[in-house]
Amino acid sequence: MFSAIHHFRPAQVRSILQNAVENNAPIAIFDGGDKSILGIIGVLIIHPIGFLLFTPFFKPFKFSRLFFTYILPLIPLYTIWDGWVSIMRLYKPKELLKIANTISSGYEWKVGRTKSKFGLHASYLIGIPTN
Repeated sequence: MFSAIHHFRPAQVRSILQNAVENNAPIAIFDGGDKSILGIIGVLIIHPIGFLLFTPFFKPFKFSRLFFTYILPLIPLYTIWDGWVSIMRLYKPKELLKIANTISSGYEWKVGRTKSKFGLHASYLIGIPTN
């Protein structure tokens, strides 16, 4: 699961993990972003600039997209809001492990953070059946 776990409440995350355990299936969850002031500033600055620069090149071309980006800037405003809320809901690796540890299972859980060559971070939780 990539860039989605922050959309779920802890009880729902637990249900997702429990489902994997019940089916004896490995599971890997990755969620990119930093729950930090720099992450929020990035969303407040980079998202609007990106939309202003690249909107004319998005496919398929639509005049409505131009209107809602440049005339009535709802698209940039909504993406700023969505990005900010997503950052605030990101799980830290320890939080994911705490949820995973509530499931009595024969699983090995690994958590951590990765960093891309561009400096972007992602948290992860990997569950592997041990039996």
